[in-house]
Parts: sequence; C-alpha cells; structure tokens
Amino acid sequence: MSRVRSSCISGYATKAQFWKLRPALKNWIAIIDEFVRRRGEPPYVFSNYERVNCGLLAAGFWQARIPVLHETAVMRKGKRLFGRADLNFWLGRTEYFIEAKMSWLNLGVFRDVGSAAGELDRRLERASKDSRKYIFSPKDRWIATVFVVPSVPEKEWGQDLARARLLAEFVSAVRLVKADMKAWILPRGLARWRAVEKGCESYCYYPAVAVLGRRVKKGKRRA
Repeated sequence: MSRVRSSCISGYATKAQFWKLRPALKNWIAIIDEFVRRRGEPPYVFSNYERVNCGLLAAGFWQARIPVLHETAVMRKGKRLFGRADLNFWLGRTEYFIEAKMSWLNLGVFRDVGSAAGELDRRLERASKDSRKYIFSPKDRWIATVFVVPSVPEKEWGQDLARARLLAEFVSAVRLVKADMKAWILPRGLARWRAVEKGCESYCYYPAVAVLGRRVKKGKRRA
C-alpha cells in the first residue's frame, strides 16, 4: 500500500515481471492527486475520458523514465488497414502496446466484493479480446488495460457508513482482480463530481479511479 499524502487513499501492485512499472504507477497516483488538489472542484481529470486517462498514465511512465507514445499505428490481424495502440512503451529493450478501455462501475448494484471483482475481471477480459486482433506472434506484447471509475448512488453517498463501505469494497475488489499491474486512488476531502448516470433516476458520485492491466497471450483466453 502506498499513500501519496494524507488527503488520499491509494495503492499499487504488479506481478514480478512488471516490477519496473511500480514507480510509474506511483507517479500516476501522485499526478492525479495533484490535479484534483489544484482543481478543487469537480469534474475531475479521471472521471470522463479514456484519452485523458491514457495521458495521465503516460505522464507517470515518463516520470519513471519509461519511453511511451500515444496512438501508435499497428497492423490489424487479417486486414491491410492499420489500427492504433492507445499507448506504446518500452521496458529496457522490450516493446509493449496497450489497448485501453474506459469503464464505469455502479457500486450500488453488487451484493458483495466478490461479485464486483468478477465484473471487473469480465471487463478486463473484454479488453483482452480486443487486444488479440493485433497479436500475430508470441513476440507481440500487448497489455489490455481498463480505467475503472466507480460511481456511488446519491442515496448511498449521503450515508457515511454506506459510503465508506462501498468505497472499501471497491478497493477490495480491485485488489482481488488478477492483473499484471494495478493501481487505485481515492482523493479525499473534496467535493465529488455529481452527475446523472444513464439509466438512473438520481445523481451519482464519482470518487475514485483504478487502472488494471493484464498481459494478453496470442490466441489464448484466460481459464
């Protein structure tokens, strides 16, 4: 567990083969914490767009001296047209590509931590499926990545115990997901972005963000 400052709760973890990404994830947490602190009011940088979140992650990579580029052209399997990798980076002499997705998670609909973690795993696997269209050989290294922003229904947000429980369950669900890299941050002490969520009759709050990444293997699905 890593704490950037007393105003936020955060953490990060990687599998052993991606230990070099740990400083980058720590930087990602610090960058988001700084932007939220400076802005002082919602909407926050992580709440809305995949492209913005890719930029925040890339900034963390560069601060860790990991070369990274946005929107790199890559060939799509079975097609002559090029697609694009959301991020393209190097760990030493090894090149990696990232297929990133943006995902919102309504914390009020899950019965327990396990069901929330299962939903996160399914969303990560969908990103993995999209990544496989670019993999031609075992030498192609892709990391399916999902930026997850949890939402808390207004009726739950107004209750201190309910809010604390949902946010704690979100962190626990992120911890449970089997990923090669992961990080999360819950900025504290500031107003939250309140907006009407599609399909909901009431407002929701968006108090946190997590990034989950999983190495995708050629032609194989995770069991």
